[in-house]
Amino acid sequence: MNQLLRFNPPSHATLPLLLAGCLGLAAEAGEAPPYECGENLSDALEKTICTDQDLTALDRKMAEVYAAARNGDSAGNPAGLEEQQRDWIESRDACEKSAEPPECLQESYRRRIAELQARHALVPLSGTFTYTCDDDRNKIVHARFYETDPLSLYAEYDEQDSVMIVQPSSTGVKYAGQNETTLWEHGDEALITWGYERPVMKCLKTPLIAPGAESRGKPDD
Repeated sequence: MNQLLRFNPPSHATLPLLLAGCLGLAAEAGEAPPYECGENLSDALEKTICTDQDLTALDRKMAEVYAAARNGDSAGNPAGLEEQQRDWIESRDACEKSAEPPECLQESYRRRIAELQARHALVPLSGTFTYTCDDDRNKIVHARFYETDPLSLYAEYDEQDSVMIVQPSSTGVKYAGQNETTLWEHGDEALITWGYERPVMKCLKTPLIAPGAESRGKPDD
């Protein structure tokens, strides 16, 4: 029976065989077949995923999205993509110890799928904007917003990038990513924080591509 993929530092030979979510090993590099649930399930996480239709569907969706990211022209760095996916698998497996494993797993899958879709431009754009911060033309944040579930954006600033996911907010629209990157919009203004202990920047938004003007993928450079 196939087993849930666990994190073990792979050798160079086995690295291309790592898959997307709770999957077995692919026969060839780049493949990501969905995990096939067997009858004799002994692992608690395995049972949770295989007995929940929503989680099973998310696992299959993860396989599809990961394969598209790996095979697409925008993948750029396959080794880096695989490392990020292993890190996600490790964090996903921690849901086994959470108070509500199904809810934890659903959130983990949905966030990771949205991150992959935004970073690799696998879904339609909803808009592309620049943010001029602190009245300084050298402080420009470029952001592409994507129609993922949950909503997401891909931002670039200071020769770095970040994928941010929409967060609950009582006012405005707030996105957050790793390393404490945040973008909090209120109309045409935004507060942007770019990393640990970085100051909050006050920014003005300017559209580059109006919502709906481009249906899919990254804008031309």
